[in-house]
Amino acid sequence: MRDDHQPINLAGEAARYPIYDPDKFIAVMQKWASAYAPSPITPVPGMTPRDFARLTMPTLVFRSGRSDLSHTRATSEWVHRLVPHSVMLDPPWGEDEWNYRSAQTMSGKDGHTLFRSWPRLVPLILDFIAD
Repeated sequence: MRDDHQPINLAGEAARYPIYDPDKFIAVMQKWASAYAPSPITPVPGMTPRDFARLTMPTLVFRSGRSDLSHTRATSEWVHRLVPHSVMLDPPWGEDEWNYRSAQTMSGKDGHTLFRSWPRLVPLILDFIAD
């Protein structure tokens, strides 16, 4: 079983796959992912920049992992820019958490694991609301 604080080690599998530049691969995947939220004016379907600007409550945005293709880093940073006075923090896990949890859930071995690490957000959220 993988320790949640260790990156996935694919060294043994590397010989089976062509070598790709990670940044180029991520760029292609993010281009494909743009088909899910194709609006050039908003990161969230159904919300306009004006809707974001009207938000007045304290807002905490967690930065997405660089390789998270489901929730791109660009999207989390875009939301942060649009929400007045929002605070952006890095989550308390590695860059590949969502991808790892997605694969783990899809394997079916450990049940649904997508949100298993989310309790680790609690201290950050409590600190945010205490300020």
